[in-house]
Amino acid sequence: MLKMMMVALALSAVQLAASAETPAPAQDCPEDAFQQLYALRAGMMSGEALKPSVIFASANAGVTLCPDNSAIQGLSSTIFAILADALSGADAETRETVLNAAYNAALANSRTFSMVAPSPKVRFSDGSEQSVYPYNEVNTYLENVVFTQFLDLHLAGRPQDILSDNALDECPYGEEQSRARVEADSWRKAIDARGSRSQAEGAAGFAGIEARLLALAEACPSEKPAVTFALAEINKDVAEAIIEQIPYGRLSGDERSEALARALAHIESARRHYTAFGHMKVTDSRDELNASYVLGRQRNLLSMKQRIEDFEN
Repeated sequence: MLKMMMVALALSAVQLAASAETPAPAQDCPEDAFQQLYALRAGMMSGEALKPSVIFASANAGVTLCPDNSAIQGLSSTIFAILADALSGADAETRETVLNAAYNAALANSRTFSMVAPSPKVRFSDGSEQSVYPYNEVNTYLENVVFTQFLDLHLAGRPQDILSDNALDECPYGEEQSRARVEADSWRKAIDARGSRSQAEGAAGFAGIEARLLALAEACPSEKPAVTFALAEINKDVAEAIIEQIPYGRLSGDERSEALARALAHIESARRHYTAFGHMKVTDSRDELNASYVLGRQRNLLSMKQRIEDFEN
């Protein structure tokens, strides 16, 4: 992920909040709001020395003044995410403030998204124009920055709401539920990207992810197959990570016995989710591809169980 040159990297959450004073409600969404935000994002990516407070306030103004404009919500979300990535070494409270701004703008982008709405155009200095499609870029930043950093903070002992408060009355992404698939895939990739599958198996990480995905599967029915498959894959991955520690003497005695018991529990959870996925009607080509993997995955689980039995004998 590109880093930008900025000043005042020690910016605090309090300063960010102060910089994001809500614009007067009487203000309308500026006609050139998307153009302005696009120029800001371009400056960030090109390495301009920009103050985080100015970046945050500008993106926040777009979110506040243009609540029904999906493209502006999406562009603002990517700006917040780029800022969060650049501030990855800042204090946890500041990171949480920016990450939550990115996530909330992504939710607004989903809820106001329309396939028939025209894509905004930006004008360049030479007079040429180009259509911009923020939706897919939002997915990219959710996967590579937002969910990954949420997990980092959660594992570091700062419980994140998204992994702690798992009650969902409705799909958080509105009628455009495909982003639930993005989120489910992102949690698995976030664990793998940190090389911490066994660490995330602990109460602080894995339990939060599993509870979140179980809630997401029920709240977003059109993506339930994808989320269920992700749950199976994550449980399988974690079981493998635990088993891999055994033959190298990293665990012994009671610790080893407890680890093997946890691995068996994850194998059973994976089996249950694969079976549930196998009984679901799928129409998405990605789910059809996943369905082709299930038999092989089930065989992998049986092999893992056999390895555990061999360890115990």
